[in-house]
Amino acid sequence: MRVIQHNPYRYLGILANASAAEKLSAKNKIAAYLKIGKQMNTDFDFSPPLPAITRSTELMDAKSNEILTEENAFISTLFWFLSDGKDNEEGFEAIKSKSYNLALSSFESYLDGDQITTNNISAAINYSSLDIILFEQHKDENRLKNSLNIKLSIIIDETLRNTLLQKISINGMILSLESIKSTAISEMKDIIKNLMPEKNVDVVFNDYFSQQNEILTEYNEEKSKSLVKQIKTILLESEKKRKKYIEEYKNGDIYFSELCSNIADNGKHMLKLAMPLLIHLKISLGTSHPQTISTYTSFLDEINFSGLACFNVIIDKLSSSSKKEIRAWVKTIDTDELYKIIDLCKSSLDKTSEVSTLVTATIQDNLDEYIKFNDFIKKAKSNNESSGEWLSEGCLEQLIKLAIIFFIGFLIRQC
Repeated sequence: MRVIQHNPYRYLGILANASAAEKLSAKNKIAAYLKIGKQMNTDFDFSPPLPAITRSTELMDAKSNEILTEENAFISTLFWFLSDGKDNEEGFEAIKSKSYNLALSSFESYLDGDQITTNNISAAINYSSLDIILFEQHKDENRLKNSLNIKLSIIIDETLRNTLLQKISINGMILSLESIKSTAISEMKDIIKNLMPEKNVDVVFNDYFSQQNEILTEYNEEKSKSLVKQIKTILLESEKKRKKYIEEYKNGDIYFSELCSNIADNGKHMLKLAMPLLIHLKISLGTSHPQTISTYTSFLDEINFSGLACFNVIIDKLSSSSKKEIRAWVKTIDTDELYKIIDLCKSSLDKTSEVSTLVTATIQDNLDEYIKFNDFIKKAKSNNESSGEWLSEGCLEQLIKLAIIFFIGFLIRQC
């Protein structure tokens, strides 16, 4: 809650629209206390409920300089207090006596329900700032939601924004609205994180500002860029390892069962890392958003390639080896290791079922063939144990036929 706890106006102990003379007087008074080794307490420390302030000469200089820039002054004002003639004086008197709930009621009395106008904008800012400060006492999320929406509404509404700029004598022409929105959103996220550390900030943000379509769209799209970048990094690392394992198999460094195990473990690691980010992306943009579908497709493509990496080896072996070689090689296959690939595909399809992609059906079709292969080999091994016959001529022909059917089906699915 840095924007409130470390607000420069809080350190100076003044209202945001105090005059230059009032600012200088406050700074000099604090400096006088510091000179004799004492800390000065002001009416606007709010300690408690906020943590106590430890002021120093260097810190006071830094805080004074912060409000010299227009954007910092605007944001600091939005999350602090400002006077408006006599309308808010009763509230400020209550703050001086630390009667914070009385002050809150006083500021609220100037609000017309949820309507913020040019006439009550000061009271709206004062009410929402104090209500946020008092959250640890009231713990009312609906109140926090309302107070943060007040802040955001003032930024979005051009008339309200210009009214506030006039009150603090800032030329709005030199400010970047996009920058202000970005800074305010960052500060609101910090407030949510600080007051409700056990909750997902992005989920809360989407809930609190569900009516602020413009802000929510911009926020989620910006957030999605970061998520997509993280997911792509995970997928690239997984692809790199998958290709490494395939190369090791081709070079004879590992057996086929080890290849299956390594690729399955690599895929499960990718699933573990990427899935929380994919879910986050889905929540932020929705299941039908092009970016959601594109990113889920990229993830499932890598899952599909992981499965094909192992089963293509089987097809290559069955199509290029003699019957004797096939019998000897198939006997070395560990169906439990092969099943890890099947389990990876199943888990991935299950966890991504809410997002419709073209590759989903392809993986499901391939998965059906993987299961047939695995079941056939498992059954052949079982028959061998009971009869002593390993891959009779008929079984061998059936196995090769399965490979051909899978290969033809694979070609069709790629069209």
